[in-house]
Amino acid sequence: MQSRFLFLLFMLFPCLSHLKGESNIGKPFPHIYVESLSGQAREFPGKTGELILIGFEKDCVPMLKGWVEVLTRQKLLSKNVEIYTLSVLGTSWKARVFRPLTIRMIKSKVPVQGHGRTFLLTQNQEVMETFFGGGNNKVLPEAYLVLIDKKGIVRWQHTGAVTEAAKSTLRTAANNL
Repeated sequence: MQSRFLFLLFMLFPCLSHLKGESNIGKPFPHIYVESLSGQAREFPGKTGELILIGFEKDCVPMLKGWVEVLTRQKLLSKNVEIYTLSVLGTSWKARVFRPLTIRMIKSKVPVQGHGRTFLLTQNQEVMETFFGGGNNKVLPEAYLVLIDKKGIVRWQHTGAVTEAAKSTLRTAANNL
């Protein structure tokens, strides 16, 4: 049976600190509960293999868009890749005050037909920071990519822009799922 991949694009807004991540290969990905812009609830990781793109700053959006373009245009993994976006909204008082404005902005940037595929994470921000910051809660304003198997274990990780080496190792890791 052919593996089915779920591709997530996480865009975390600048409510998070700048961090340096470390490898999470072999570790379980933390369970997170999210809600789509259209109100659908969901849990990640799911029961399928997942490729997750994560950005901890809005400054990394061009990097994330570069990965999305490569993955869709070059069909890097397979035609079974589903693309979701996830924006992590901070839990600080400032983030909570601006949350309605942030959600309106996201909704205005995403076509209505994409609202069911665009998710918001409003809790467990600390879990994500710890996971990618290696416990020091320090992440870089770069794209984070993680390939997760059906059991929720990280099998591949990359930080930064698209490179030939990253594409090659991603393809190999995905084929080994």
